[in-house]
Amino acid sequence: MGLALSALPLVLHDAWSLPLATIGWTMGTQSVATLLSRLYAGRLSDRMGGGRALTLGLGAAALSGGCYLTALAPLWPQSIALALVLLGRLFMGLSEGLMVTGGGAWIIGAVPADRVGAGMSWFGLAMFAGLAAGTTAGIIIDQAAGFGAVAILTSTLPIVGMILSGWPRRPGEHSVAQGAVPWRQLFRTVLPAGLLLALSSIGFAVISSFLVLAFGQKNWGHGGYALAAFCVGHVVARFAGGHRIDRHAVRVSGSMMLAMETMGFVMLWLAPNPIVAMVGALISGAGFSLIYPVLAIPFARVVVPAFIGSAMGLYDIFFDVALGAGSIAGGMLTRNFPVQAVFLMAALSSGAALIMLASTSRHSWMKMKWDGEK
Repeated sequence: MGLALSALPLVLHDAWSLPLATIGWTMGTQSVATLLSRLYAGRLSDRMGGGRALTLGLGAAALSGGCYLTALAPLWPQSIALALVLLGRLFMGLSEGLMVTGGGAWIIGAVPADRVGAGMSWFGLAMFAGLAAGTTAGIIIDQAAGFGAVAILTSTLPIVGMILSGWPRRPGEHSVAQGAVPWRQLFRTVLPAGLLLALSSIGFAVISSFLVLAFGQKNWGHGGYALAAFCVGHVVARFAGGHRIDRHAVRVSGSMMLAMETMGFVMLWLAPNPIVAMVGALISGAGFSLIYPVLAIPFARVVVPAFIGSAMGLYDIFFDVALGAGSIAGGMLTRNFPVQAVFLMAALSSGAALIMLASTSRHSWMKMKWDGEK
């Protein structure tokens, strides 16, 4: 995922001369597919196990790289090539839905209830460590060997992952899910955390779609390294705080993370030079890092195991909506303002989440009880 995340926007802008708004729509397409796959991924996790859903997601990632590679063939007009890129983004979105939702359900079922936050934090650490390495490698490989090499690696690395996971030998897992899913009860349980997650995730959409382009517009260069700085901040924060988040109140730890994220985006918005911008990316990445597991702790501890995959799918939908909306809104904003204005939008969004969370002391959603009603 990371390999194309940093290299693809530059290809679309520099080689294909697409406007920023079109690039925003193209990059945001992944979130549409992820959004549509979440409930399926959740039910698949409940029925077959999170490990199987995750491995299927690797297969979809391999198909995504194949679409990018096919789009580079000199046989197509630009419209067909762009359609193939969009198809690749859709496959990567399906991959993300299966891997993240399936992996989250897998982790929650494997760790004690009082260590849910730490378990999900370590899982996210692995994902964002890969993103940090991939975004840096994507820029380097694109500059040295072209986007074709990036597309080949995007196809082959997931296949290696499938082999390492033992996919040919993995037996079907016995389902623990019985009866119809109590969607209404699950939605009420997940809604408060989901809204806060959505507001905090607007910034991630902005970073992934526009950070590299913002550096390019300023003639700063090294935009891929700034994107990697965001991921490095994410990874460092997970190392430093991932094992501690179960010990503190959601309101306290979540507010601290949101305050850091907001400060980082303000720095990106006002950055007078690339150094300040990279520091802002690092800080915003560190702040965003633990929001997802922190907000998931309350409902992950109370939802019955038979429906935890479905609950995770609902929770992840809020993240997907934020990514799609953030990319699209950012693209529209750049029509009338400099690219850096999108970072102000991200700061206002995470700041709103901070105010909401800080004002929910002793709120009922932090003391939820699962009543099992449908």
